[in-house]
Amino acid sequence: MKNSIWLLIFVNLLTFKTSSSFTIECNYRVVDYIDTVRSVYECGVKNVPILSENIVTNITGNHLNNKTNIDVTSIRIEGNSTLSFVPRRFSNFFPHIRAYIINSATFDTLFGDEFDEFSELEFLQFSSSKLASISSRLFEKTPNVIFLSLSWNQILRVGSDLFTPLDVTKIKYFAFYGNRCISKMEQKGNTTAIIEIINEIRVKCPYVNEPVITTTLTIPTITTTNLLTTTEDTTNFPTINTEQETTTSKTTTISQETTTGQNLTCSEKNVKELICEIKDNLKILYEEMQEIKNEILRMSANPCACK
Repeated sequence: MKNSIWLLIFVNLLTFKTSSSFTIECNYRVVDYIDTVRSVYECGVKNVPILSENIVTNITGNHLNNKTNIDVTSIRIEGNSTLSFVPRRFSNFFPHIRAYIINSATFDTLFGDEFDEFSELEFLQFSSSKLASISSRLFEKTPNVIFLSLSWNQILRVGSDLFTPLDVTKIKYFAFYGNRCISKMEQKGNTTAIIEIINEIRVKCPYVNEPVITTTLTIPTITTTNLLTTTEDTTNFPTINTEQETTTSKTTTISQETTTGQNLTCSEKNVKELICEIKDNLKILYEEMQEIKNEILRMSANPCACK
């Protein structure tokens, strides 16, 4: 019975992990962005799976020459009229993203944490989409943006402090053309003109009752030591004992009575792998809880969206 319970838990964890992920296929190329981030090595994404999950767990595609994931500095997602989320955890594969382009997205709100994983971001284009609301905290973790295009969306609401983290004197391109609350574009790096546009956006695109995240979700810390030394409630769970066999090796024995009186044994390495598996799934659970929270905030900010 106990063996069956542990097996069921393990299978559920694996199933949960599989159902919360998807693969991105990249078309790699070198692109020049004039006056901003020159000669970037870009992952072009054409087809994002139509799923409720948003966590990227695998990247496919053929790199150019001798380049690798480390060389990728730009992500472009376009021509995908069904894109309903900003994919997360790209940084697990591409840690040095400086440019991010999204076109033709179907979702209407940026809650502020969508690009937090890209601390080196300089170039952000989010255009030709149904975007209507932008949170004040969108640039809190990306203060180095110098090229910003939010044109041809349906923007009505902008957080009053949206542009505060940015150094306006360094912005080389600022576009807010073709939106519902305002239609302005300044692409000459004119600081005075950009400040005037930002002030006009604050007046004409107020975000009344902007959703504020007041709680922080945390992931429990699980360590090998804590798990291996736990001995509580031995009537319901197997007791894990670590024995020193030699000065250079250890084995972990899991005492588990069965109908034949045999013991179930496994190596300490396998136990650690299981712990890592559990930790990975907890992280995925955390991401999904964040998405649920964001969806609740979106619905509260746009009551009509849930009809």
